[in-house]
Formats: sequence, structure tokens, C-alpha cells
Amino acid sequence: MKKTTKILSVLSIYFLLLIIDGCTNCNCPDNVLAFFDFKKMEQEVNGTSLSEIDQLEINLSFDSIAYLALFEKNPCWNLGLINSATACSCIGPGENGLKFPLSQIKITSDQAINISLPAGASLDSIFYIIELDYENNERSKTLLNDFVIANSTWLNWEGARFQLKTISRPEDLGVPHIFKIDFIKSNGEIVSSETPPITWN
Repeated sequence: MKKTTKILSVLSIYFLLLIIDGCTNCNCPDNVLAFFDFKKMEQEVNGTSLSEIDQLEINLSFDSIAYLALFEKNPCWNLGLINSATACSCIGPGENGLKFPLSQIKITSDQAINISLPAGASLDSIFYIIELDYENNERSKTLLNDFVIANSTWLNWEGARFQLKTISRPEDLGVPHIFKIDFIKSNGEIVSSETPPITWN
């Protein structure tokens, strides 16, 4: 019985060392470009000539991406018990998210939507922000007015895809609208994107 207990104790210690060795000996580079920043937004609209019952859909994703360094050495050490390539993975470029997270998204039009929303007014109250997967299927939908960026971690990653979608059309038909979307970062920088002229007929 004592012999069995000793064997189990030795095995437990050995497996513990395997776990520690596998999780610390990653052969990771000393400096990793772990954050990313963007200079443009890739944009696609569902049409420039819409019927009066259509909703405008603006699909967006980060573009002109640059990776930024996190100057931090990886604390790796080696007991030589396990091949580290099968035990763990290193932080890849951009995996820590945006270096300067978004603090606000603001959308306006160069034309009046109605008497309450003149040209240049914030249109956050008439647009949904929709999280999309890689096949453009909807994951979540929130009125932009109620959207809390700080609680939306999905928007902090390089592969984030999302859509801005109107709730209602402009009051006057036949008037071309150019929608401007401002993406305001935590460092104060603003990246703007404009749609082509959109007309409801």
C-alpha cells in the first residue's frame, strides 16, 4: 500500500512538472507585436439606390492594420520533459487587441433625415450596430445610442466585423445622402469613413 502511494506521488509530481514545463517553455520571441492599430475602415453598402422600404446596411471591418510592440520578455525556461510546440502557444501579432481601443462611434449625414435630425446631427438613434461572424451572420444587435463600447470586447479584435443598419429611411425621397462614420480612439485620433451617395426612391 505504501509502495503504491509512493508511486502515485512520484507520478503526480512528474505530471505536474510536465504541465509547468509545457506552459513555460514556449520558445516565444522576446518582443511580440501584440497590439494592433488601424488607419482605415473597409466598408461595403447593400446598395446606393434603395426603395422606400429598404434599410441601409453598412458592413465594416478594420483596414490598413499595423502591429505595435509589447516590450515584454517571455519568462520561458526548460526542463526538457516535453516538446513545447505541442504544449502551448505564443502570443501572435495583434492578439492583445487594439492599442488604442475605440471610445465612440458617431454617424452623421450631409442631408437632413427629418425635422428632428438636420444635416450634421448625430444619427446614433436611428442606427443599429450589429456584430457579424465571418459569414456575415448576425451575432448581436444594439441601438447605437445604447451601445457601450467598453463592454463590447468583440470590437477590440483585429478580425471584428460589424454592420450599421438604419431603423428608418429619410423623410424626403430622392435626396442623395452621404453618411460619415467617425471612429474615435482612446488617444483622441479619429478615423472617418464616408459612404457613396445613398438615395431612397
